[in-house]
Amino acid sequence: MLDTTIAGSLPKPSWLAEPEKLWAPWRLEGAEIERAQRDAALLWVKEQEDCGIDIVSNGEQFRIHFVHGFLEKIEGIDWQKKTPMGIRDNRYVVDVPMVTGPVRRAGSVHGDEVRFTRAHTRHRLKFTLPGPMTICDTIADEHLSYDFHWLPRQKGATARHAIYGGQWWGSDREKLGRHWCRAVVGSPPSSSSVLNGYPGSRPG
Repeated sequence: MLDTTIAGSLPKPSWLAEPEKLWAPWRLEGAEIERAQRDAALLWVKEQEDCGIDIVSNGEQFRIHFVHGFLEKIEGIDWQKKTPMGIRDNRYVVDVPMVTGPVRRAGSVHGDEVRFTRAHTRHRLKFTLPGPMTICDTIADEHLSYDFHWLPRQKGATARHAIYGGQWWGSDREKLGRHWCRAVVGSPPSSSSVLNGYPGSRPG
């Protein structure tokens, strides 16, 4: 029997951000935006449950963008220093931030989102993270020179702790780029499981 889930993000409600628009800014600030994001996540979790989806997600309601929502809490990226860049084989051009120094995760990136979502559904839960090739396609660089041998190792080490922060909060699967990684609830994933599918010489 095949399990069902969704692919990609889900539209944000109009009271949270402009629906179906890339990089749409939040319409609220401060404590109000956190409440609104949680409300939106709960709406989509309930919608998926009502549709009979086996493995649910929060629809990425806490992120303005799939990649940049993750990178916002990674050090070494200058969000004030942006440059135009063609995305998805130049299908559109966006101002993207610049890598200007060593990339480092100072703390948990998505841990609160995972814990909140996990607490509000009994269904299996998945959480999505961008893979190395996706990140390279949506960020500019003046420091790393896109060392593809380096990126999978750094991204894997960052990803392993980005959600969990040294703990395991019950996301049954995490999805890195196109690759699925199965993890056992109750124990943190190993570095090998996080990097599954990313050969050092050919990420993504």
